[in-house]
Parts: sequence; C-alpha cells; structure tokens
Amino acid sequence: MNAIATKTVTTKDTGEAIAGVTVLGDYHENGGYDWMELIEAEGWAVIPSWGCDGWDLGQWPYVMVAATRTADSIGNLFGVATYCEGDVSCTFYRTKARQWEAITEQAFFH
Repeated sequence: MNAIATKTVTTKDTGEAIAGVTVLGDYHENGGYDWMELIEAEGWAVIPSWGCDGWDLGQWPYVMVAATRTADSIGNLFGVATYCEGDVSCTFYRTKARQWEAITEQAFFH
C-alpha cells in the first residue's frame, strides 16, 4: 500500500462510506521522523504529548499517533493514524469526541 492514498473510508462511529478521503498507509521506506514530515504536507499532524500533564504519546520515532480534521459535504471528518515501526492504521470519525477517545485509547495502549 502507498504511504498516502485517496480512498473510500467507512467512519467507525457512524458507519458512513465517504469517498475521496486522504488515508495514510504503511511506510517502510524510512523512519518515523520521515513519516511525520511526509504526512504534514497532507494535513496530518503527529501529536507530541497528550493529557493535561503532557505525557509522551507513543515512543518516538518507533510509535507515533497523528490526527487530522477535514470535512465533506455532510460535515466534519476527524482522522487518527497510528505509526508503529512502519505499520500504519488509519481510522475516521464524524465527531471530535470520538477522535479524542481513539487517541486516548492509543495513549493508554502505548
């Protein structure tokens, strides 16, 4: 899979199929810091810290969590991507609250 592709996705919280979304895929060409720079050009941002005390989110450069906010004709669309040594998972949500829950799940997992 390409590191960045335009695809149809299904939101995890509402089950809607949305076409033409920028999706992040596996990136085994270089390291995590290169992935971070690559995705910034597509509107994604790696989250450096999480929570009120600014805990580390992930284990840079091996594990990183990124987020994006975009919209379609219906409304807002929020994405979460997790990079783990080149393997990338990418999910989308309609609500910011569900996006934050997904990010928090990653924070506690890693």
